[in-house]
Amino acid sequence: MILIVDDSEDIRELVKRVLNKEGFMPAVAANGEDAIDMIKNGSVQPSLIFLDSKMDIMDGQEFLDKLESFCCERPVKVVVMSGSDRPLSSRLIIDAMSKPLDLALIKYYANQHGTRKGSESETWRGKE
Repeated sequence: MILIVDDSEDIRELVKRVLNKEGFMPAVAANGEDAIDMIKNGSVQPSLIFLDSKMDIMDGQEFLDKLESFCCERPVKVVVMSGSDRPLSSRLIIDAMSKPLDLALIKYYANQHGTRKGSESETWRGKE
């Protein structure tokens, strides 16, 4: 599963639409706090996260720090989507892209690292 975390509804919907056309059913969260809650309660089991770096409620770096503290038996990969020059740091980050987004790059990462709903490789459990 793919998770999109961005405080801009327009960005969430754009990325979701692009991924839907590629056959994915991504989950969305409006901020890092909501995304952590979704992952911890098991409603989302991401293999790939598209993460906004700058959000009002739990920014990208804080999200990554919390995610690393309990995650994951199965590797989670993160692509940072940024409108700022401040780089994030985490072992989970595989790339960072600037806004405006490169939709071809989103498709590429989804097809390389995302799992489609119901696929065999979707099984995942976070560590408590």
